[in-house]
Amino acid sequence: MRKWLFTVGNHPLFAVAVTVISVIAGLLGSIYTDAIKQSIPFKFGPQTEFAPHAVYFWLTVITFAVLFFGRQWATDRSVQDAQNNLIKQSSSLEALIKTLPPEGFLSLWSKRYGDCRKVARSVLNINTVTTDQLEEAIRVILQNIVYLGIEFDGVPPNTRYATNIMIYRDRNALNDKERERLTAMLKFFDRDPATLQGYLELIPTLSVANEPGERAPDANLDPFALPVEKLEVSEHGKFRQLPGAPLTFWQNGPSHFKDATELADWCADHGDFSNSVVEAVRRYFSSDKALRIKSFVSIPIPNPKTTDNTMPLGVLNMHRNHTNMLRGPDAFKLFFPLLAPFTAVMGELLMLRNKLEKA
Repeated sequence: MRKWLFTVGNHPLFAVAVTVISVIAGLLGSIYTDAIKQSIPFKFGPQTEFAPHAVYFWLTVITFAVLFFGRQWATDRSVQDAQNNLIKQSSSLEALIKTLPPEGFLSLWSKRYGDCRKVARSVLNINTVTTDQLEEAIRVILQNIVYLGIEFDGVPPNTRYATNIMIYRDRNALNDKERERLTAMLKFFDRDPATLQGYLELIPTLSVANEPGERAPDANLDPFALPVEKLEVSEHGKFRQLPGAPLTFWQNGPSHFKDATELADWCADHGDFSNSVVEAVRRYFSSDKALRIKSFVSIPIPNPKTTDNTMPLGVLNMHRNHTNMLRGPDAFKLFFPLLAPFTAVMGELLMLRNKLEKA
């Protein structure tokens, strides 16, 4: 009802009607002045009689007053809504400005991507390229991604950033020995291995940090694997994929956690995991081992062979030793597309590495 009144009150014809009624009231008042004067003061009773012209005048005045009030209410409401929308848009603009990259970032991005592309081409053009050469080229790309993150955040260089790659291993394509090896490396998993579709294996030689010996692998990493289950969600509608790399791989989309200590709560609230797994996640991200992982992102690495890009080759993880990396989820939505060319080049190198690994 209020919406209808608001719409009618703001219609141009309604303003015309108010004006016309006011003109009619003035006209009646000027023509039948004596009759109107005789009706004042008003006296009501069984013998009271009003001159018809006076009745018409007062009804017109009352109608005008009601319509004028309605018009004024609709106008005031429009002004208030406009002010609220302006405040909302100002807040949205302020939030958008906060997510924009710093001045000069796109120029740095262009230079870093050009450097990565040159390194990749030089390696891919080698007829007898080795795994070591491919891994060194991948680490160059990872190093540039690390510094893109630092430049995007605008933090001092002594803040520790690191990246690593987890390669997907399809369980059905593995022999028994490889299945046993990867199953023994699993973290945060207590189900039957038969529920697995595959594994995400962290490769320490495919990692870097912004520390001395930057192109060397991150010395703080130990090899491990994370489970990729056959189902995304359980029959109860809760996730069976762990947050971070497994869910990123399954959904083929990025993940961002501004505070890594929230992962255990996420598992408890949104995941179909046992209490022991939830507590294992909580202990790990509260331990000294995780001091360097206060926030992180996971990004799928596309497979150059697939046109629909439904099955990534693996997952790129990046983390730092402070919360709110990449200025939070909203800014990350802007940063993530900027990494697409880097992960595409990385996918080419990883595919060739996988081929050499199987040879």
